[in-house]
Amino acid sequence: MCHPHPRFGRCLGLGVVCAALFASSTSPAYCYVDPGILGTLYQIGYIVVFGILMGVVLRPFRFLKDSLGRIKRYFKPNVREDNSSHH
Repeated sequence: MCHPHPRFGRCLGLGVVCAALFASSTSPAYCYVDPGILGTLYQIGYIVVFGILMGVVLRPFRFLKDSLGRIKRYFKPNVREDNSSHH
């Protein structure tokens, strides 16, 4: 069984609470919303969702850290720590 990342559940819960508070506002909103803004909002939403998925699922920083560690170990000279031959 696949368990989601703990931070993902916390962020999802925070998003649900914020959406519920936003939707339950009792005061009227006196503003004009341009109908063409919806496409932009969808694109921003896609960026946020895929950004979160990328960070949680693929973990690019861990990949970079592991890759750089392998490169560092490859180029690091082998230094012997045996000092018994230098009496």
